[in-house]
Amino acid sequence: MRETARPNRITVVGENAYPLPGGIHSEALANFVDCTVEYATDLFDKIAEAISLPSAQALEEWLDRTG
Repeated sequence: MRETARPNRITVVGENAYPLPGGIHSEALANFVDCTVEYATDLFDKIAEAISLPSAQALEEWLDRTG
């Protein structure tokens, strides 16, 4: 997750891989998809939580006003 030039936008990059040296059977594929969705959901929950936190700049401005 990175800030962008636009203050109301962020960039999120995620990647997942699964080695397939001998192929994959349907149960393993289903497990891979389930885990990927679960981890992505967790990632977006963490992003939503982080968005509600003040940025470093906002925190510095607040500290300057209260100091």
